[in-house]
Amino acid sequence: MNKHLAFGACLLALSLVTAGCLEAKQDFVVHGDGSGIIELEFKLGKEISGMASSEFEGKTQEQLDAIAAAQMGEQFEGVYWETMTQKLVDGHLVLKGTGVFSDISKVKMISEEMDMEAAMEEGAEPKMVKKEQLVFTFEQTDAGGKLTMKMDSGQAGAAMGGGGAPEGMEGNEEMAKEMAKMMEEAMKPMLEQMKGFKFRISAKVPGEVTKSGLKDLGEGRHGIEIDVDMIQKQALAGKGGMDGTIEWKGKTAAPTGFADRVAKAKKAWEAGAKARNELKAKLEGEKAEGGEMDLEELEKKLKEAEGGAEKK
Repeated sequence: MNKHLAFGACLLALSLVTAGCLEAKQDFVVHGDGSGIIELEFKLGKEISGMASSEFEGKTQEQLDAIAAAQMGEQFEGVYWETMTQKLVDGHLVLKGTGVFSDISKVKMISEEMDMEAAMEEGAEPKMVKKEQLVFTFEQTDAGGKLTMKMDSGQAGAAMGGGGAPEGMEGNEEMAKEMAKMMEEAMKPMLEQMKGFKFRISAKVPGEVTKSGLKDLGEGRHGIEIDVDMIQKQALAGKGGMDGTIEWKGKTAAPTGFADRVAKAKKAWEAGAKARNELKAKLEGEKAEGGEMDLEELEKKLKEAEGGAEKK
């Protein structure tokens, strides 16, 4: 796995490319008007952390954090990141971020992946397409509200097991079962590498939960929790994702001044977009050419952009 893409791979939990990611969390707090806060944390295993740690040499913490923001920030729509940092902790590379949003219905986690259908066409050039991996629907009611969380891995139809017989084998259940066993055996080495992997997406809603189609994760949180067993189960069943709805009564308003906090974070994040894009382009250029990056000038631009946002 390329060291620059390690954290991005952590996001693709159900796409079965998470061998380097040990733990991942995305925890949301939702207010009564749909605004809120996201706290994320990704922790890489020691082996891939050792590979990625070479990127830390000769760089300041601000430069490392700028790299994290450039690589990870744009994978979320509708979120304005206040902090994004990456550090080595006990041999593990850990990325943490805090962001705010004005409407969780506009929050999306975006993945960029190969367009396999187009790639299979004769003479076609490989191209990357963006797909929505995580989306929310927020609805206010007279009594309280509803929040639907939907995670889509894009892997539907990939299995040969519980999702139904492959094309051309309809009605041949024995053959389908045999192929499912073959797939299960083929997955074992990869799943062994992912042992200990945990991934969760949770939401704390602004009222007393009355009904939940998501897992109760404790401390008032409900959401999706994924481990190796769940990944195997989903893949063999031919399922491409998970979803569920939380319903609650009552409505806790956003904290006083929260709208101003979101507005401030939005200005700063949007002001730094150009510098992040330049940094991302340089990272991609370094990966392709093996060159060195001049991060000092980009760091200066980020500070200037943030300073300009503060003055507005």
